[in-house]
Amino acid sequence: MHELSMMEGIMEKVEKQAAENNVRNIKKIKLVVGELKGISPDSLKFCFEMLPKKQLFNNTSLEVELRKASAKCQDCGKKFSADPKNYGCPYCAATDVEVISGEEFYIDYFEGE
Repeated sequence: MHELSMMEGIMEKVEKQAAENNVRNIKKIKLVVGELKGISPDSLKFCFEMLPKKQLFNNTSLEVELRKASAKCQDCGKKFSADPKNYGCPYCAATDVEVISGEEFYIDYFEGE
């Protein structure tokens, strides 16, 4: 379960940024995960709940936004919802496509005091 090590890394980054900004209590963390990343939002939430919590994270909620995959055909120029199993253009059947979204994985923000 690679989500466990990812969640540990996220919490370390949030902890470091919180310390730099004198934040002592994190209320919420929001993550953005692209559907092409192969990362399960439910697994991230599960890992977050099972990890030992420092005082900083005692009452923290985790929100994970799943970003849908989209692409643009380099031949016909049309944008479309990308199928993770088939990257071909549904309009002209070309395979030369550029992924526009769906590969994200980042901390959008955290709230604290």
